Amino acid sequence: MEFRLRTARFKEKLPLWTIRFVCCFLLCFHTTSVLSDQPRQVGIPVAEIVEHGIFEVGTSFFFGRDNKFLHEETILGLDFGLFNWIEIGIDHRTNPKLGDESTLLSHLKLQLLKEENLLPHLSIGVKDLNNIKRHRSMFLSFSKKLNLPTIHIFGVHFGIVDDYYGAENRTGFFGGLEKEFSPKIANGNLLFILQFDRRGVSGNLLHTAATGLQTTVGTELLNNGSQMRFLAKIAFTNKSLVKRIEETQRLAKQAARLISKEKSGRN
Repeated sequence: MEFRLRTARFKEKLPLWTIRFVCCFLLCFHTTSVLSDQPRQVGIPVAEIVEHGIFEVGTSFFFGRDNKFLHEETILGLDFGLFNWIEIGIDHRTNPKLGDESTLLSHLKLQLLKEENLLPHLSIGVKDLNNIKRHRSMFLSFSKKLNLPTIHIFGVHFGIVDDYYGAENRTGFFGGLEKEFSPKIANGNLLFILQFDRRGVSGNLLHTAATGLQTTVGTELLNNGSQMRFLAKIAFTNKSLVKRIEETQRLAKQAARLISKEKSGRN
């Protein structure tokens, strides 16, 4: 009986899975884009996606340390989620070192699996898309929450990315760790993020306030540690606002049901 129920549930979800795999097929074999230059930022594509109706918008500032402490890059980014399995992102990058030359990049991520029990988050997508040179950058990403003694819950991310630049093809691995804290001295959540890819290694500290305001500070080592950059970012997400609205609606419906039952009992 249990096996039949599982089979029935699988058949009900089959059309959605068919749509996802068709999208992934088109993504892998028909996506062609361009890139002015390989982005230097260490930023891995995690498998978790932004939920439906949620957006994150912010501005990042990168400062390099060579002989002088110079402003190297500004990134204005927007990420938003659709249908709880699609994420779309747009980045506008400006480089003061090149006379404020700007580049518009985008990414698309499709989630194939949601984390449940032993199953991890699993996503596939393309990133660093624009319209200057022929380029294709595809990735496969996994994310999983682990619960260990002493450390308790922390997140693990890993995956593989394939970059195609004209006649050159490069494949590499990426990974990351994250740990969330809720210190009493900071109103909100504090997230420590460590990540690496073939560009280098980065460590960031992200604070998210109850209002949805996010502030990030961090540093990254590039080119085998020969170059260091610093990050400062301020952003906003409507996630907490949406959650509060949903909770208010749930309580209102619950109160309406109780009032309705009380009136019917009196009658």
